[in-house]
Amino acid sequence: MEKLDSRTALLAFQIITDKGEKAEEGFSLDGLTATSAIDGYTVQLTDGTVSVTVMFHHSIAFDTPSNRATKHFLSRVEKLIKKHG
Repeated sequence: MEKLDSRTALLAFQIITDKGEKAEEGFSLDGLTATSAIDGYTVQLTDGTVSVTVMFHHSIAFDTPSNRATKHFLSRVEKLIKKHG
């Protein structure tokens, strides 16, 4: 996986909220945490280093310190979907 589209991000979010454990904020599964805004239109995935926010109209924003961290995050998302999806 070289990039993350909104559909894949939302699938990962759904898997984490369905199969993950309740965390301090949101739900966690396999090193990823999923949270959502009160309005339900904005969701976020994070591994503690990289955060991806999916907003209204499926726009995506990455908050990442490096390309390497992003690649590691995308790998985690891909493994999560293969394992639980």
